Amino acid sequence: MKIVLAFDSFKGSLSASEVCSLVAKELARINPALEIKECPIADGGEGTLEVLASLPGVEVRNVLVSGPLPQQKLMAKYLYLPEKKSVFIEMAQAAGITHLAKDQLNPWVTTTYGVGEVILDALKLYPEEIFLAVGGSATNDLGTGAAVALGWKFLKEDGSPVSLGAEELLQVKEILAPDQVMPKLTVLCDVNNPLCGSNGASFIYGPQKGASSEDCQQLDLALNHIAELLKNKFQKDIINIPGAGAAGGLAGGALAFFNANLKSGIQVIMDLIGLDRELATADWVLTGEGCFDQQSLSGKVVSGLLSRKMESCKFAVIAGSSKISEQEAQNFGIAKVFSLQKSGMTVAETISATRSLLSEAVQSLTQEFIK
Repeated sequence: MKIVLAFDSFKGSLSASEVCSLVAKELARINPALEIKECPIADGGEGTLEVLASLPGVEVRNVLVSGPLPQQKLMAKYLYLPEKKSVFIEMAQAAGITHLAKDQLNPWVTTTYGVGEVILDALKLYPEEIFLAVGGSATNDLGTGAAVALGWKFLKEDGSPVSLGAEELLQVKEILAPDQVMPKLTVLCDVNNPLCGSNGASFIYGPQKGASSEDCQQLDLALNHIAELLKNKFQKDIINIPGAGAAGGLAGGALAFFNANLKSGIQVIMDLIGLDRELATADWVLTGEGCFDQQSLSGKVVSGLLSRKMESCKFAVIAGSSKISEQEAQNFGIAKVFSLQKSGMTVAETISATRSLLSEAVQSLTQEFIK
């Protein structure tokens, strides 16, 4: 019996590789005859570089850049795959929310400038394609910071540049583009939110970045203002494009500033790691993430795997917590969902006991299904 382990990270607890390794060891202990294939995976957000770092021939690069706060300096990692002449950048390396303490969160001043600096460094390799993973951001600046790092100018009425971040975006009267021609840039995106509106970047993701209700309204106006300028001057209409609101609008900004295209992160990553080859001969696929919910079934790891699952193999989910009913899971072709969070347990308690709870879930799975 062949079992493919394709887990995403359990945020705040275990990386995708750690989850796969722990589950593999528990399965091997229970039944040494099992054929187990570990395939850690990500959906295009945080953890993408960790998954892709295992590709043959990949080179790890490091560059000192600005963090999400302009005065911050941090070392950001990106990957280069010479065989494909491709670069893989994770925006969270430079502008991720994990770089900030809770009292530092402020979407008015956080910037994607460091992301632009990573891209600038990567251009020295003359890549044919740059993949930009855009999850886990601390920013809401529509990628204007990254654009400034690459030569774009956002000017006030008096001709002076606006400050980095979103604070002065409503004051922008003129946008000037550089002469530089970018290589092909693909944004790896795992959400469908548009740039603006009630389901856009500011209203949906602003609160977790420190925005109040009033802030969200003003931030939305700021993004809409820049989007209108881009539409009028460069004929780039990004306001309602699904996914443009990812990473505080960085995805939409990449469309306008760098002629990027948006792709499903999970689909691209599955192709890059050759997952279909493993699925073709699998009897079971075990997957999961920190929280298994409706988003998991739309653009995330679980839905991506289900789209590739062969008819001959069965599918089970082990998640930190689950908000999907057993019937709903079965309707999607999932044989079983195991939630690590037990009744009465807090999220913190679940996270602290993830390893032991994960082992228990694997034991239950083998007793009930995999024999």
